[in-house]
Amino acid sequence: MAALLFSCDKKCDDGCTPATITQSAPTCEGWGIVVNGVTYSSLNVPVNFREAGRVVCVEYRLYEDARKCACCGGTYADILSMK
Repeated sequence: MAALLFSCDKKCDDGCTPATITQSAPTCEGWGIVVNGVTYSSLNVPVNFREAGRVVCVEYRLYEDARKCACCGGTYADILSMK
């Protein structure tokens, strides 16, 4: 846990946003990002970054998913780039 708290101070010098990868986003797939304490589901977290708790620099855009199903819908993050 201490490593996670330390890594939250990660600086992203090129304008992207620090985010934490999560596998507990409210989707069937479960993958998403946490930005400033807000969890966003994402359908396109790159496979090589799918490690819960990993802090990354991400460029993303938010969009509303209007699907009506048990584990979809709501605000999603479309990952544009991640490092």
